[in-house]
Amino acid sequence: MKSFKEFLRESQFANNTQKTQVATTGGTYEKTGAFLKDKLKPHSKIVSIGAGLDHTRDAMHRGLGHSHTIDDMEPNPEKRKNAPEYTKSEQIPHNHYDAAVSHNVLNVVEPHVRDHVMHSIFNSVKPGGHAVIGARKWTGDVAKNKNKTLASEPKAMWVHKGTEHSYQKGFDGDELKSYVEGFAAKHGHKVKVSNLKGISANGVHVHILSKGNRPAS
Repeated sequence: MKSFKEFLRESQFANNTQKTQVATTGGTYEKTGAFLKDKLKPHSKIVSIGAGLDHTRDAMHRGLGHSHTIDDMEPNPEKRKNAPEYTKSEQIPHNHYDAAVSHNVLNVVEPHVRDHVMHSIFNSVKPGGHAVIGARKWTGDVAKNKNKTLASEPKAMWVHKGTEHSYQKGFDGDELKSYVEGFAAKHGHKVKVSNLKGISANGVHVHILSKGNRPAS
């Protein structure tokens, strides 16, 4: 049975990721597919975690080609015409995918939920597989938001719109890379993390060399 803490994390994940579901992310996913093309064997399986609406799959196929299977985990399927394969991270099979993709999700959730999303990414990918993770920057991006209250986490804020309050965190320079490396080390995963340019505002490629078995906190 899911613990209350896990239920809360899933709820926060769903409530915040719906704000990243915009059509303009299509180009980001197409570029991601092109990047993964040379790293994956034909008929590989990819899971997209968190955002992108219906165009995610088509956009990634434009970059990858159509010899791959692309599944979606979308906690807010209401805006979609076609249902995703998964609506909760616990539904994603462990060690099932050759690659995972997650764009503009880590920057809209608080730190404890961010770690929960990272567990979903690592759990879903086979040892030797890949992950492409993108996030927004603070400089020239998140910091531009108005009607905000700064959060306790550096380069983070609560953005207020009517009765809605959304969390925003910016990742500049090597911040995203350092976060992913730190998360992996904490949980016993051996990884090679590289900064990616030209795909998202701030992105990393994670080659998961081997996986640890330390449980989620």
